[in-house]
Amino acid sequence: MAAAIECHPYTVTGFGEFLEWRTLRFVQPMPKIRVCRLCGVVSSVARLLPCTHVLCESCEAQVADRGRPQCPIDGAAFEREQVTTMPFAKRDLGEYHVRCINDDVDVSDGTDGCTFIGKLAALEEHYLAHCVHGRDIVDHYVDCAGAEMDTSPVEPVDDGKVIIDAAEAKRLAGTLKDLQHG
Repeated sequence: MAAAIECHPYTVTGFGEFLEWRTLRFVQPMPKIRVCRLCGVVSSVARLLPCTHVLCESCEAQVADRGRPQCPIDGAAFEREQVTTMPFAKRDLGEYHVRCINDDVDVSDGTDGCTFIGKLAALEEHYLAHCVHGRDIVDHYVDCAGAEMDTSPVEPVDDGKVIIDAAEAKRLAGTLKDLQHG
């Protein structure tokens, strides 16, 4: 039996719409210089404090807004001019290997989630064009996960038709759209 591949989850921001605020499962841990010490986010722009702690832009701005800036980790005071901006290009992040965002999909037919492991740069194409859990989400749900469940919010009427609340239909359509587009 093959050993399970260890994964390191990080939420990413600033790298484009597909990835925005998505938690990805990286095969290797990210270098500490790329991870916000407070919130754990991997951002396209990080801030290196003089004490060598790294914060994302949002956390650094909150620290700066408190009056005299002070590192929240070690209490070291600093001036904003001493903070180094460290951009992280999408192409550089794209070299890291990740698992598919559907790697841990819970399916009722006994199969596992998607087994894709590859460069982050290839993830969006994989998800949209190749991953059965993303590409054919409705068919997959009907064939596998939802085949034995009746979860529809409908009420039968005398003529055999069903009535569905318009608000509930809109909510369900939105949920399906979110699932299809990540």
